[in-house]
Amino acid sequence: MPCGGDVSTRADTSPNKLECENAAAPFIDFQSPRLSWQLGDSRKGAAQTAYQILAANQGVLWDSGKITSSQSLFIPYAGQPLAAAR
Repeated sequence: MPCGGDVSTRADTSPNKLECENAAAPFIDFQSPRLSWQLGDSRKGAAQTAYQILAANQGVLWDSGKITSSQSLFIPYAGQPLAAAR
């Protein structure tokens, strides 16, 4: 679809069912949790061709940059060390 097209005709390509270690709200006790998601585009034949993960908490912890891949299961976190929840 060309850029600038009518927004009402664009499919929702936001990811959904975001998970970490197969849980929607997990208790993480290690430094490299694995992330997963599902494609939010329900159009027939829709497929993921790339992803970018941005993890932030009062500043960016990890920006994966654009990764050309259809993979969306068990992507390992590769950012700054994670701090314990308070």
